[in-house]
Amino acid sequence: MLIDPSCRGLAYSLRRYFVDRFYDHEVGKLPKGSYILDIGGNKTGKRGVFNIEVFEHRVVYLNLSPQKFPDIVADAAALPFGNNVFDAVICSELFEHIYNFQDVLAETLRVLKPNGVMLATVPFMYPQHPDPNDYFRYTKQFFLLQLDSLGFTSISAEQQGGFWCVFADMARAIVCEWHGRAEAKKLTPFLAPLRLLSDWFKSRALQWDSNPQTLRTVYCKGVTTGFGVKAYKPLCGIFLRKV
Repeated sequence: MLIDPSCRGLAYSLRRYFVDRFYDHEVGKLPKGSYILDIGGNKTGKRGVFNIEVFEHRVVYLNLSPQKFPDIVADAAALPFGNNVFDAVICSELFEHIYNFQDVLAETLRVLKPNGVMLATVPFMYPQHPDPNDYFRYTKQFFLLQLDSLGFTSISAEQQGGFWCVFADMARAIVCEWHGRAEAKKLTPFLAPLRLLSDWFKSRALQWDSNPQTLRTVYCKGVTTGFGVKAYKPLCGIFLRKV
């Protein structure tokens, strides 16, 4: 069980909280010993509090950058595996950094076993963060249509937080800036109140966004920190390796 983000301090955003919670829940439901491909994941120096290593699964880390110390250095658009290999593929905060996302989605589908699941998270209202590039922000409608056209089934894309969670993360960024300036100027008496204010706002934002009566305008309903996406490979069908 993940700890409430209000206990995590300035370094822990609500966006990261939703990412951690999504994978903690979904990976925890996979059968023990599942064979999982983590595309773009960090084998060391993990972000957030979710750690797939605590589950009894077999995990292969794949990354384009050797500096991430993956098990395999390769391009996600040309995965070095045969067809129908993995029980699950994780793409955590990955697709905004990939220009040829259709190739990566197609390759993900190919290497999944029949009834295997792709688990992905993507940011929406979130700052640009090149790693080394940042190309896109996606909507729920994009994933429902795109994944269906590629052959995925049982597709879902859950909105992760609403207006208040986005607002809280923006406020947290400002508080982080003030916190850094206060440290530089040795204004330590101001640091604790800043941290407490940020934690309080994050906790309240989660409560306010969970209320169905909160901010029902078209604009406010369309604001979110991002999406958690789940889609399955059909039980039948042949997916050939690209040549």
